[in-house]
Amino acid sequence: MDLKLQIDRLEGAEDFSKWKREIFLLLRHNKVFDVVTGKLKEPVAPAQPDDATQAIYERDLAKFEENDIRAQLILFKSLGRGNSEMVNTCQSAKAIWDKLLSI
Repeated sequence: MDLKLQIDRLEGAEDFSKWKREIFLLLRHNKVFDVVTGKLKEPVAPAQPDDATQAIYERDLAKFEENDIRAQLILFKSLGRGNSEMVNTCQSAKAIWDKLLSI
């Protein structure tokens, strides 16, 4: 079943509570909320990897990056122009989330 949702863009403080709840649910639905909160962290490269540990690291890194990009897209596309410009320099979904929570 495809899920199509329309979430209003975050324009200002008056929208924040509703927006945050909708985004929370959407991020959870897409299984990327742990990336946004930092509970799931980018894997660290092994210091002296053999072929097996390097392969596992590369697989885990690719999955993390895929999830982080998905979360960034969800967050960025749900922001109004002013808010999107404010987080434009953020390099991760967690950085975007933290910036939004700090205002």
